[in-house]
Amino acid sequence: MTKIVAIKKEVMIVVVGSVDIGVIDAEAAAAAKITAAAIRLPEGVPGPNGYGLLHVESNERRMKAIRGLQFAGAEAFIHDIAQNWVAIVAGENGRLVLVREIPGYGLRAVVGFTEHNGVPCWSVVTALPARRIGPNETVLFRKKTVG
Repeated sequence: MTKIVAIKKEVMIVVVGSVDIGVIDAEAAAAAKITAAAIRLPEGVPGPNGYGLLHVESNERRMKAIRGLQFAGAEAFIHDIAQNWVAIVAGENGRLVLVREIPGYGLRAVVGFTEHNGVPCWSVVTALPARRIGPNETVLFRKKTVG
């Protein structure tokens, strides 16, 4: 069972009609030895020590890169990763990195396990366009490709 690292009352962003913007399913969770749960996007706190949507939106350089990849904004970018991630990489301090691979990039969302209104979930800490998964990173799970 994954340890809950923070319990707080948090405003979660509703995207496409739901606070659950993605999921780490039972198959991925079993392979990665983590807890299966929905992925949620907190409104968060802006700034370099912040988290969530406001944290991502407050970084002008990051937002320029996100828009350069043809995303309307941080919310759309994060939702795309939560819906289409292909790998779970070990992060720092018990966090995970969900990676969506596109040509030349590994779009990344860092998530931490928490509770929202008594419901365990993976909460987005930050997200960024970055490099693809490197050889020194620990891949906990990779989805099988079709074809």
